[in-house]
Amino acid sequence: MPLPLLGIALASASAAPTPSADHCALAVLHFNLQYCAGGLDGMMEQLGLDPGAFDWSDEALQDQIVVESFAPVLDLLDAHPDWSMTLEMQGLMLDVIAERHPDVLDHLRTLAKAGRAEIASFHYSDQLFLAYPREDLERSVARTQERFAALDVPLSGVVFTQEGQFGEGMADVMAAHGYTTAVIAHNLFEPQHPDVPGSLFDAGPVEAIVGRGWDDAATGASVRFTYLDDGELLATNDLNCYLGPLFVHSPAAVAAYEAEVQGLVDAGYRPEGVEACASALKAAGVAPSPLPALLDGTWQPENTDNLGLWMGGSGAFGGLDGSEDDNGVLTAGTRAHRLLHAVQAAADAAPAARPEVARRLDDAWRELALGQVSDATGWNPFGTETACGLDHLARAAALGAEAAGYLWPEAAGTTLWLDPSGARIEPPAADTDASPPPGWVDAEITDAGRPAAARWLRSGVTGLPVWEVAFEPDAFADPEVAVAFPWDGEAFRGVRALTRTPVTLPTASFALTQTGLPLGLGVVGLAPDRWLALDQATVHLAGRFDTDAATVTFEDGTLRADRGAVWRFHVATSAEEAAAAGILLNEEGPVSVEVPEVGPALPEATATGCGCAQTGPGASGIALGLALLLARRRSAR
Repeated sequence: MPLPLLGIALASASAAPTPSADHCALAVLHFNLQYCAGGLDGMMEQLGLDPGAFDWSDEALQDQIVVESFAPVLDLLDAHPDWSMTLEMQGLMLDVIAERHPDVLDHLRTLAKAGRAEIASFHYSDQLFLAYPREDLERSVARTQERFAALDVPLSGVVFTQEGQFGEGMADVMAAHGYTTAVIAHNLFEPQHPDVPGSLFDAGPVEAIVGRGWDDAATGASVRFTYLDDGELLATNDLNCYLGPLFVHSPAAVAAYEAEVQGLVDAGYRPEGVEACASALKAAGVAPSPLPALLDGTWQPENTDNLGLWMGGSGAFGGLDGSEDDNGVLTAGTRAHRLLHAVQAAADAAPAARPEVARRLDDAWRELALGQVSDATGWNPFGTETACGLDHLARAAALGAEAAGYLWPEAAGTTLWLDPSGARIEPPAADTDASPPPGWVDAEITDAGRPAAARWLRSGVTGLPVWEVAFEPDAFADPEVAVAFPWDGEAFRGVRALTRTPVTLPTASFALTQTGLPLGLGVVGLAPDRWLALDQATVHLAGRFDTDAATVTFEDGTLRADRGAVWRFHVATSAEEAAAAGILLNEEGPVSVEVPEVGPALPEATATGCGCAQTGPGASGIALGLALLLARRRSAR
């Protein structure tokens, strides 16, 4: 259990005091219905073993999460009418509960309306949203809020997110949608600012609480966290859904947690939701402290290279058969976003468009959110998870193209170009040969034994010089390819995720020597007058900043030997020039659409899950052992 990590002394008292409103015992249970995205079908085969009891479908695992790990937590709250806790889930989970577990939905609704369960939900799918444009997250949040309202389940103002992602760009998105309080994982905050004490923080338009215990000397208020981790683990004795038949409710594990929380209650703490706790702290006179600058990150940056594990880093399964494909998934997400943005703009400008257009675009944005799920690229994605992400992204793009077919039926069978407003345009000017800019210092290329070559072009879209590096397939090559650019090491320069404004943050302000950042707009500054804008349709990887080596490296450890890659870096001389290029390349630029033939019928409703796994019988002791060995992926501990 996470209590020892958080350093909580759960002392019982002979004469238990009455729990105090400003002595909060907080629990944030992060549930992820896409924990094993796509199901387990194929995992054991990937290991060369009998699938046995592990050939579970996506729907079967979703149901198991709801029944074995979520419902028992609701029962725990029933047993303690004066306790509350924060239950975080994606909007998809609420839809699945409503569709297949109506009794659980009723139970959840009752607890939420009574203030017993504080429900936190920010994104519809457990997306790696720091890697993608703000529009994708905005639409995901809006879909989530619509589903909670439609199902009459109250949402709190609290935000905690998949992989513990947090970035300062989130604050504006939160405020724009009515959220009030962010929970920041302690193991994201502490590596950056180890000497900053805990507090209720002022994060601009919202407030934030770091997930660790702290005391306020001025008022005597106190906060303790009893849980901040994957919610699936609490009721299952720390096991997860990769373990198939072993992932079941453990009453003993729930009882042990219950006793530990009761110890805090006996010491005068009140189990409370995060938003209610923040209100109680302010009522007691706690003044929020300014939140120190934070780099975009996740809840285990020290052992995941921050975003690097999801954006180029290889997990445990990656080398087994080459099924992991970080850059492939992420670039597909960029291409699908650009297409949907342009077609959506065209549809919005054509109010008389056929209903098939709106239906397909709504399904397409949902598919985009599902395809951006973090588990398609990390922690340790196996083949079904990678395929799940790619399949959803392909469906998103196909639905967008079909919508274009209804908007321009006369263009069927042709390729048309759209600008960001959705207007049809002529194709952009072709790239031309170019020379490197003055003072250019070549990046170091790691080719992993495969042929690689670089050349200079002038972009017909941005007008900037482009450094293009091509990696050729090679049957004997290793999967790790990289380019390392010289960096002055003085500042983290770039655009924060979900924003468009370049920032310069001195490296001396952070207790970090290495970190992988997602790079909003694909923009990074190597020096005050040397900036890059990545074409994220070709290279969508984390930028790994290394202050000791004075480099910013882009590495893909998942490039299969039988595949090549072409990466394109646009070179700018100012932050503003790079940001403008990043917008054109990755968010709102000219895009081509291959327009299909379309028919008169509306599409069928989109399936809830990936639909890429089938349930199978049997058992395998060897497979079970390896699953136990490799199952653990993440922890806030």
